[in-house]
Amino acid sequence: MSFGPPVFDFDRLKPVTMTVIVSYDVQELNLPALFMFLPVTDQVLPPHLSVQKKQGKIRLPPELNRPGEILSMRYNKQVRGIIRSENAKSFPHLIIVDIGTSERIISVKLSKTLELTGPTSVALAREAAEALLNLCRTCHDNILFIREHKEAALVLRDRYLEAYIGALQTNVPIGSTKIPTDAVDARLWQIFIQQTRGYGMETVGQFLDFLINFDRNLIAGSLKLGNFECEMVNILFNLGYSINQVPFSQLMNGVPFRSIYNNYKSASAVIVYYDYMKRDRNTGQPKQAKHTIRVNRSGHVRHSGPNLETMKAVYYAFMQRTLAHCLEVQSVETARQYLRLVTPPKVYSVDQWQQLIQNGIDLHRRIANNEVPIARGEIPPPVEEKTITLEIIDAGQRELVAEQRNDEAPVMTFNYSAMFNY
Repeated sequence: MSFGPPVFDFDRLKPVTMTVIVSYDVQELNLPALFMFLPVTDQVLPPHLSVQKKQGKIRLPPELNRPGEILSMRYNKQVRGIIRSENAKSFPHLIIVDIGTSERIISVKLSKTLELTGPTSVALAREAAEALLNLCRTCHDNILFIREHKEAALVLRDRYLEAYIGALQTNVPIGSTKIPTDAVDARLWQIFIQQTRGYGMETVGQFLDFLINFDRNLIAGSLKLGNFECEMVNILFNLGYSINQVPFSQLMNGVPFRSIYNNYKSASAVIVYYDYMKRDRNTGQPKQAKHTIRVNRSGHVRHSGPNLETMKAVYYAFMQRTLAHCLEVQSVETARQYLRLVTPPKVYSVDQWQQLIQNGIDLHRRIANNEVPIARGEIPPPVEEKTITLEIIDAGQRELVAEQRNDEAPVMTFNYSAMFNY
């Protein structure tokens, strides 16, 4: 029984990555001090692992993932934790944090909002946001306790420093050293353990002085989480056949889509856009935006859009066109296809298998008959952009563009500037 190329029910496609913007209750945030106080991992990159890089930055291996632990932080040209790049991308108005969760490592931009990149669901984004804000609260509480018992902290400082350096030299966890019996000293000892994670022998003494003598506010506000707004979602699927890129781009270059194929910039993929209007989250003004559908020569597709709700109609409009013209754009070349099992193996009965096939036939029919949401186009294509580019250039004519890099190593400093007010 044959009914053409496979098509997937959109509701069964799971996001591979999301970008989520989270609001939270904060009035004041001392970013320079938070960068120094937030505890980071004492893990290092395993020497036996061959780490991957993307855009010159190391991909943190999943073996390092520990829920609630910060693996790397970048702020204002400084790095703490695992150094992912010689030229770390950082900003003076936010801290970039890589933090572990129950599923994967998530990147968080900490400022007056939280911007999370990498979660596969809003639930995972919530887990990462709560973990980071809980660490901020803990640092704030620790600072207040030290300030209240400053004399005791000064007395305990040298004893702890000796134990900390000894633990680093003998590779014995500092937590296994003898803890003071006095209640205040015991609490201070645990605070020192929490706050000095990630600091080496050369800097831990200076950091302890900074910690004990810190006399400014760290945060103001409850840090209670507010709205979770999805900014971008990526889903993956496959057409089930290799494509002939030039006719495929010509096919997709029509309302409601526009298509670009240029083998000078990307010889392996056709880029399809769906334009729409959205409101800027900072100004509230309307502005043009777009879905991006990247179709590789192999038939592998990555659809990037603002959220699953609006992506559904665009997905079915894309599939409606490709299903109706698959014989026109299918390549005679065959590409190796990889299947990834996303659920545990399951044995189907003959009746269940036949039902799956029938469901596929029914979905084909529903798409062809407009019985599913179909995007029709919201705004015309931008005037300043060409609607189609079919620029075929020989490989010998391509020029290699070297990326600029800055080999200047980041410098750690314990100075801090004025508090950021929101």
